[in-house]
Amino acid sequence: MRPIALSRKNALFAGSDEGAQNWAAIASLIETCKLNAVNPHAWLSDTLTKLVNRWPASRIDELMPWAFPGANVNGDVTPLTAALARRANIPPITIHGLRHTHITDLLRAGVHPKVVSERAGHATPAFTLQRYAHASPDMQRDAADQVQRLVGKLVGR
Repeated sequence: MRPIALSRKNALFAGSDEGAQNWAAIASLIETCKLNAVNPHAWLSDTLTKLVNRWPASRIDELMPWAFPGANVNGDVTPLTAALARRANIPPITIHGLRHTHITDLLRAGVHPKVVSERAGHATPAFTLQRYAHASPDMQRDAADQVQRLVGKLVGR
Protein backbone atom coordinates (compact mmCIF):
# COMPACT_ATOMS: atom_id res chain seq x y z
CA MET A 1 0.00 0.00 0.00
CA ARG A 2 1.15 3.50 -0.73
CA PRO A 3 1.50 5.65 2.43
CA ILE A 4 -1.46 7.87 3.21
CA ALA A 5 -0.85 11.58 3.70
CA LEU A 6 -3.18 12.36 6.58
CA SER A 7 -3.13 16.13 6.29
CA ARG A 8 -3.04 16.73 2.56
CA LYS A 9 -5.73 17.96 0.20
CA ASN A 10 -6.90 14.41 -0.55
CA ALA A 11 -9.00 14.61 2.64
CA LEU A 12 -11.00 17.43 1.04
CA PHE A 13 -12.49 15.04 -1.50
CA ALA A 14 -14.42 12.93 0.97
CA GLY A 15 -17.71 14.24 -0.44
CA SER A 16 -19.44 14.91 2.88
CA ASP A 17 -18.79 15.31 6.58
CA GLU A 18 -19.69 11.66 7.16
CA GLY A 19 -17.38 10.60 4.33
CA ALA A 20 -14.56 12.65 5.87
CA GLN A 21 -15.14 11.06 9.28
CA ASN A 22 -15.05 7.58 7.72
CA TRP A 23 -11.89 8.44 5.81
CA ALA A 24 -10.26 9.75 8.98
CA ALA A 25 -11.16 6.58 10.88
CA ILE A 26 -9.68 4.32 8.18
CA ALA A 27 -6.56 6.49 7.88
CA SER A 28 -6.12 6.40 11.65
CA LEU A 29 -6.40 2.60 11.70
CA ILE A 30 -3.85 2.28 8.90
CA GLU A 31 -1.41 4.56 10.73
CA THR A 32 -2.02 2.52 13.91
CA CYS A 33 -1.02 -0.56 11.94
CA LYS A 34 2.24 1.12 10.98
CA LEU A 35 2.97 2.21 14.54
CA ASN A 36 2.50 -1.38 15.68
CA ALA A 37 4.66 -2.85 12.88
CA VAL A 38 1.62 -4.50 11.26
CA ASN A 39 1.22 -4.75 7.49
CA PRO A 40 -1.88 -2.55 6.86
CA HIS A 41 -2.97 -4.56 3.81
CA ALA A 42 -2.77 -7.88 5.68
CA TRP A 43 -4.61 -6.44 8.69
CA LEU A 44 -7.37 -4.85 6.58
CA SER A 45 -7.85 -8.00 4.50
CA ASP A 46 -8.05 -10.20 7.61
CA THR A 47 -10.36 -7.80 9.45
CA LEU A 48 -12.78 -7.34 6.55
CA THR A 49 -12.92 -11.10 6.01
CA LYS A 50 -13.80 -11.63 9.68
CA LEU A 51 -16.45 -8.90 9.61
CA VAL A 52 -18.07 -10.34 6.46
CA ASN A 53 -18.17 -13.73 8.18
CA ARG A 54 -20.19 -12.22 11.06
CA TRP A 55 -17.49 -11.60 13.65
CA PRO A 56 -19.26 -11.13 17.05
CA ALA A 57 -19.65 -7.48 18.03
CA SER A 58 -18.74 -8.39 21.61
CA ARG A 59 -15.22 -9.31 20.39
CA ILE A 60 -14.61 -6.28 18.14
CA ASP A 61 -11.57 -5.22 20.21
CA GLU A 62 -9.78 -8.36 18.99
CA LEU A 63 -9.82 -6.89 15.47
CA MET A 64 -7.83 -3.78 16.33
CA PRO A 65 -4.37 -3.43 14.75
CA TRP A 66 -2.55 -3.80 18.07
CA ALA A 67 -4.24 -7.22 18.57
CA PHE A 68 -3.17 -8.50 15.13
CA PRO A 69 -0.67 -11.40 15.26
CA GLY A 70 2.85 -10.03 15.21
CA ALA A 71 1.90 -6.53 16.34
CA ASN A 72 4.66 -4.64 18.14
CA VAL A 73 2.72 -3.74 21.29
CA ASN A 74 4.49 -3.94 24.62
CA GLY A 75 7.20 -5.73 22.73
CA ASP A 76 10.28 -4.53 20.99
CA VAL A 77 11.16 -0.88 20.97
CA THR A 78 11.07 0.44 17.41
CA PRO A 79 14.32 1.70 15.89
CA LEU A 80 12.95 5.25 15.85
CA THR A 81 12.01 5.28 19.53
CA ALA A 82 15.33 3.62 20.44
CA ALA A 83 17.25 6.33 18.57
CA LEU A 84 15.20 9.11 20.16
CA ALA A 85 15.72 7.61 23.61
CA ARG A 86 19.49 7.44 23.04
CA ARG A 87 19.52 11.11 21.95
CA ALA A 88 17.52 12.12 25.02
CA ASN A 89 19.62 9.89 27.29
CA ILE A 90 16.54 8.10 28.67
CA PRO A 91 15.54 4.43 28.74
CA PRO A 92 13.88 3.19 25.53
CA ILE A 93 10.08 2.82 25.54
CA THR A 94 7.59 1.18 23.19
CA ILE A 95 5.15 3.28 21.18
CA HIS A 96 2.33 1.94 23.36
CA GLY A 97 4.29 2.80 26.50
CA LEU A 98 4.94 6.30 25.20
CA ARG A 99 1.24 6.81 24.45
CA HIS A 100 0.25 5.51 27.88
CA THR A 101 2.83 7.74 29.58
CA HIS A 102 1.62 10.79 27.65
CA ILE A 103 -2.02 10.24 28.60
CA THR A 104 -1.12 9.52 32.23
CA ASP A 105 1.08 12.62 32.47
CA LEU A 106 -1.64 14.82 30.98
CA LEU A 107 -4.17 13.61 33.54
CA ARG A 108 -1.72 14.00 36.42
CA ALA A 109 -0.96 17.54 35.25
CA GLY A 110 -4.64 18.41 35.58
CA VAL A 111 -5.44 18.68 31.88
CA HIS A 112 -9.22 18.44 31.43
CA PRO A 113 -10.28 14.83 30.67
CA LYS A 114 -12.17 15.95 27.55
CA VAL A 115 -8.96 17.34 26.08
CA VAL A 116 -7.00 14.21 27.06
CA SER A 117 -9.73 12.01 25.58
CA GLU A 118 -9.62 13.89 22.28
CA ARG A 119 -5.81 13.72 22.11
CA ALA A 120 -5.93 9.98 22.84
CA GLY A 121 -8.61 9.37 20.23
CA HIS A 122 -10.96 7.86 22.79
CA ALA A 123 -14.69 7.92 22.09
CA THR A 124 -15.56 9.63 25.37
CA PRO A 125 -13.88 11.22 28.37
CA ALA A 126 -15.61 8.55 30.47
CA PHE A 127 -13.59 5.86 28.67
CA THR A 128 -10.36 7.76 29.31
CA LEU A 129 -11.16 8.19 33.00
CA GLN A 130 -12.10 4.52 33.38
CA ARG A 131 -9.00 3.32 31.56
CA TYR A 132 -6.61 5.65 33.39
CA ALA A 133 -8.19 5.79 36.85
CA HIS A 134 -4.91 4.49 38.27
CA ALA A 135 -3.16 7.61 37.00
CA SER A 136 -4.27 9.68 39.97
CA PRO A 137 -4.27 7.68 43.18
CA ASP A 138 -4.23 11.01 45.01
CA MET A 139 -7.44 12.25 43.37
CA GLN A 140 -9.54 11.86 46.55
CA ARG A 141 -6.95 13.73 48.61
CA ASP A 142 -6.67 16.45 45.98
CA ALA A 143 -10.47 16.81 45.87
CA ALA A 144 -10.61 17.08 49.67
CA ASP A 145 -7.86 19.73 49.60
CA GLN A 146 -9.76 21.73 46.98
CA VAL A 147 -12.97 21.58 49.02
CA GLN A 148 -11.06 22.68 52.10
CA ARG A 149 -9.61 25.67 50.23
CA LEU A 150 -13.05 26.57 48.86
CA VAL A 151 -14.68 26.37 52.29
CA GLY A 152 -11.80 28.40 53.74
CA LYS A 153 -12.46 31.14 51.17
CA LEU A 154 -16.19 31.08 51.92
CA VAL A 155 -15.74 31.43 55.68
CA GLY A 156 -12.94 33.95 55.33
CA ARG A 157 -9.94 31.91 56.47
